[in-house]
Amino acid sequence: MSQVLEIIKNRHHGGSKPGERADPYKVALCVEGGGLRGVVSGGSLAALEALNLKDAFDVVYGASCGAYCSSYFVSGKTMVGSRFFLDHSQRQFISIKRFLTGGPIFDLDYVERMMHSVTPLNYHKALKANPPLHIVATDAKRSRPHTLKDFKTPNEIDRALKASSNVPSYFHPRPLIFRSRNFLDASILDPFCIHSAVAEQCTHMLILFSMPWRHRHVFRLLDKSFIAPMLAKINDVLAEIYLEHGEYSVNGLNHIWNHYDGTHILTVAPRKSRKLPGQLTRDRQRLGFGFLAGAEAVLNHFAPDDHTKELILASFKNELRI
Repeated sequence: MSQVLEIIKNRHHGGSKPGERADPYKVALCVEGGGLRGVVSGGSLAALEALNLKDAFDVVYGASCGAYCSSYFVSGKTMVGSRFFLDHSQRQFISIKRFLTGGPIFDLDYVERMMHSVTPLNYHKALKANPPLHIVATDAKRSRPHTLKDFKTPNEIDRALKASSNVPSYFHPRPLIFRSRNFLDASILDPFCIHSAVAEQCTHMLILFSMPWRHRHVFRLLDKSFIAPMLAKINDVLAEIYLEHGEYSVNGLNHIWNHYDGTHILTVAPRKSRKLPGQLTRDRQRLGFGFLAGAEAVLNHFAPDDHTKELILASFKNELRI
């Protein structure tokens, strides 16, 4: 059994709470984003919540859309956030036309309004959450990941989430300023929050992938001719690092795991399927499939038996009308 899996299960069975551990470990939950593909991470977090495993973690890291999902998870209402993907993301949230005419591809102001109204985040609980929420973003000037934490107000959470998910326009690339730093999307340098968790001395990590890890992104013409030049308008070094870091490949991930000797990592990913949503998917059926795929991936690791697994999946299908 994976040491990460064993520690989480032992903590759960023993009723262990953050800050009151009988073991010496620091266990991180790391959540990948990926635009609308974040619905897969939402399903994984919903399964962890249904199994009452939140208290087994000492800190929760979220990158980009994974940070939005994580904010609902730490507040204890993952399913509320998941409804955004399935019922409110199909129109205003994404716009290729808006992006090509100089605006952002993702309307983060729209997401913020939804988080304060239709799919409300319990900001009070998120601010006082234990395990705490740590939001990863890319420091555009220093060309390195940066962890945003210790939020005092709902506005600070909103700004940190936007910083972590800031995909600027190609024609007018601008970082988002928060706490006197310039930020871009976390996935540029730390898509799985590994570097951020290691920097804060986490000994064990459970990483929730939003797509199969053996079928990761390979740098294509789009990255070299579009994304990298856009980043170069902000910082030449940032563009170089983006094209050189290999975390999206199997070999790159293996290198990272071997490099951080002594850090134990367990990855949970959905199975490969043509039905899995992509970053810009608007089809509700595919988004629903992605949510269930993420949930099933977690349940395959942590559900005590098949009956419990099927009951949880059935409850998700009923609540989200999948």
